Amino acid sequence: MKRGAVGIRAQVAIEYIILIGVLLVFLIPTVQYSLQQASFQVKYTQIDSAVRRLSKAADAVHAIGPGAQEVAVITLPTGVQSFIIHDHTIGIEAPIAGQPNEISMYTTGIVSGTLPTNPGTYRVLISTLENQTVSVTLRTS
Repeated sequence: MKRGAVGIRAQVAIEYIILIGVLLVFLIPTVQYSLQQASFQVKYTQIDSAVRRLSKAADAVHAIGPGAQEVAVITLPTGVQSFIIHDHTIGIEAPIAGQPNEISMYTTGIVSGTLPTNPGTYRVLISTLENQTVSVTLRTS
């Protein structure tokens, strides 16, 4: 039995639908994985940037001495569990990609203070006290 033009067109249409379906099966998970990885990278970069800004500012005011002050602007992503600001360490603990992570940096001076863990942009006052300790606090005004 001969196929007509309609039968061939129908077969081609079904083949295209199957081909597109197979491509989507591979494409959708790849795009979803890429977007998820980009989200993790943005979160890590924001945390790393905040820690670096705070530690560099702490080193700068410590080098100048008592009375020195600097304001650092940091942006925190969602999921920050705690700040580590003691001894010679400034760091942030937060899960990234479902794994607990601590991103921290060493400072030349002894640091102390507390900061909020809520997501958002903050102005942080870093100042050297008379006892050479570097204070890290949220700027209120």
